[in-house]
Amino acid sequence: MPTLKPTTMDRLAITRLIFEHAREQARGAEPNNILAILGFHDAVENFLILAWEHVGGVGSSNIRFLDYWKELRKYGVDLSGHAGMDRLNRVRVDFKHLGRKPSSDDVALAASDTHTFFEDNTPRVFGIDVRSIDLTELVSQATAREHLREAEAHVAAGEVVAALGELDDAFRWLLRDYAERKKSWWDRGPFTFSDDRLRKLDTDLHYSGGDHDISASRGAQQLLRVVTNVVRGLTKEITDLQEVVALLATGIDYRRYARYSMIRPQVYHTGNGVRHVKGNDLIEYTQEHYEFSRSFVIYVSLHLAAEDFDLDLHEEWLKAQRTRREDSRPATPPG
Repeated sequence: MPTLKPTTMDRLAITRLIFEHAREQARGAEPNNILAILGFHDAVENFLILAWEHVGGVGSSNIRFLDYWKELRKYGVDLSGHAGMDRLNRVRVDFKHLGRKPSSDDVALAASDTHTFFEDNTPRVFGIDVRSIDLTELVSQATAREHLREAEAHVAAGEVVAALGELDDAFRWLLRDYAERKKSWWDRGPFTFSDDRLRKLDTDLHYSGGDHDISASRGAQQLLRVVTNVVRGLTKEITDLQEVVALLATGIDYRRYARYSMIRPQVYHTGNGVRHVKGNDLIEYTQEHYEFSRSFVIYVSLHLAAEDFDLDLHEEWLKAQRTRREDSRPATPPG
């Protein structure tokens, strides 16, 4: 694979991101899906401008959208997909400048044409497969980025459920990291909604009696099992609610999260520390499940990064206390 400049790869990643967002819109219902037409056109235009600069062309602002095919041919690049992009451009002009609403068939055809355009022309211009354009490079958080890369490795091996488990690890880490870097007092902050006390009570109940305590009476064992099951149910409900509150507090689209949460597998650790990923038996997992979930996690990462800050008021208070104590110490006599 040829080595491309980091700036080129970044711009290709942004182009692919625009396309994937448009493709997700295209899968929606009318009239929201028609906005995908604008996204498809923007993604292709970004690609054409970058292709022109990549081959050494000058003055892309003077080149009309459909003229790039002719101009790039002068540099030995023979782009495909002119007919499909001509069709996309006419639908886009009719919609944006003449107010003519595209049909769902227009949107579906534009999605197919644009997908084929990128599949065919990315290797022709840049010498790489479009799937090698890594959107994880847009994720600034290193731990989340590593989980995304692990997910890519799993899905490449046909392990979709394992890939979704890595995506969920990335998602949970993003929310936790965002909250933990903003503290008002001790481990609490404006985005901290979890409390481990109920979870600890669940664990204590599980190991302190019932079936684990042979000296307990049968009635005590039964009562403890009932209480344990109630606490366990409450723990799950509250944990789920805490995640939803965190999402709403950070402005993440709850409807997209709802779909994601119904798809994602269960990730848990057994007592010996072994990690397990279990999919929903009612779902036949496909590449589309993976692509949606990956898009959602990247969206969450970019959304949180747009309004991020580090502030630990408790640590600042501790520093102030240390400084005050040091300032109040008597001076050490010289010698």
